[in-house]
Formats: sequence, C-alpha cells, structure tokens
Amino acid sequence: MININKILIVFLLFVFSIGGVHAQVSSDSAESNEIREKVQEKLEEAKNKAKAYIGTITDITDTTIQIKDAQGEIQQISSNDDAMYVKTNGSSSKISLDDVAIGDYIVAMGFKNGTSVLSASRILITSVEPDLMKVTVWGKISFNDDDNMEITDKDGNVFIVNPVKGAKYFLYQDNENQSVKYSEFDDNDTAIVMGEKEDDTIDASLIQIVNKGDVDESEKSE
Repeated sequence: MININKILIVFLLFVFSIGGVHAQVSSDSAESNEIREKVQEKLEEAKNKAKAYIGTITDITDTTIQIKDAQGEIQQISSNDDAMYVKTNGSSSKISLDDVAIGDYIVAMGFKNGTSVLSASRILITSVEPDLMKVTVWGKISFNDDDNMEITDKDGNVFIVNPVKGAKYFLYQDNENQSVKYSEFDDNDTAIVMGEKEDDTIDASLIQIVNKGDVDESEKSE
C-alpha cells in the first residue's frame, strides 16, 4: 500500500508540473501574439499617415504624375478617380487632371502604398514661382500672432514663419480648398508652409492649412 501511495504522489506531481509548463507556454504564446499585434498596429499606423509630395511636374499620364522636388529627386504620384484638383492663384478653383500640365508646381497630398508611389486624394496647383518655394515644412502651428507663427514638424523642429508681402493662405475644409485670411489660423492647426528658409526662419509665400484643430494625420515630406 505504501508503494502504491508513493507512486500515486509521484504521478500527481508529474501531472501538475506538466500543467504548469503548459500554462507558462500558453502565457508566453499569448504575450508574443499581443506584441506582434501591437507591432502590426504601429506599422499600419505609420503606413496610413498622410504625406505630401511637392515639386514641379516633369511628366504626366492619364493615371500618374511625375514631379521633381526641391532636392532634384523624382517622385511618382498616382491619381485615383476621386482625387480633387485645386488651382490656387489668389482665389481657389476646382479643375480636372486635363488642366494640369508639365511645368506646373504642385502639392500632392495622400497616402503612400507599399512602394514610394503616393496615392493622391488632393492635388493643389499653385501659381507661386518655384524659386520662392525653396523649402517646404509640414507640421503643427504651436504659436501664432498678428505678425508671425511658429510651426513644429514631426521631428520636433520649431520654425519661425514670417509671411512675405503677397503671401497666399488656404484652408482645406468640407471638401473645399478656400482662400482665407491669416487671422483665421489657430494654434494646433496642421499646416504646409512653403517659402525661403534661413536657419530656423521661413519667409513664407504660401501657407496651406490641411486640418483644423487637434486632428493631425500628417507627416512631413520634403
């Protein structure tokens, strides 16, 4: 009887130890799955952030636009059927892809796919001369008064923005790109600023508000 009891005790200890190992493996597996899911979420979030391609059109077809940016790099833009084309020349007016031509200076906003091609949902055609658009910064307005503003980009760099005489201001809202006054800009607006830069100061020729308030789906792309 004693031997049987000993055997039973050893058997029960073995069963409980196996159960503990199984529970630990299950716990580790669940933790690994959770980590993988969080990593995937971050990747999807990064992939789906809005971007802008800015430069002069060098080639154009029925579905794609090729531009050269300020650094001389070639960028490809895919225009989907729902893309909005807006010409900004003092006022703002909707146009079609047929009205866009080689040599136009554009700001294309949208999302990058798995490659470096931008799938554009909004394309702004500006009459501002490219020579006056030597730098483009996309960020959030962190301060603004009657004379200038500060904009903070996604990397935390802060720029002082001084609008030049004749600068143009636009706001994209309710599926319309509207010409607005400087006084309509607020802290936390997400903006694209284009102009000439010296150190941390930008003499801006054009300021485009992409989102009002705390909504920030942007990422700078020069």
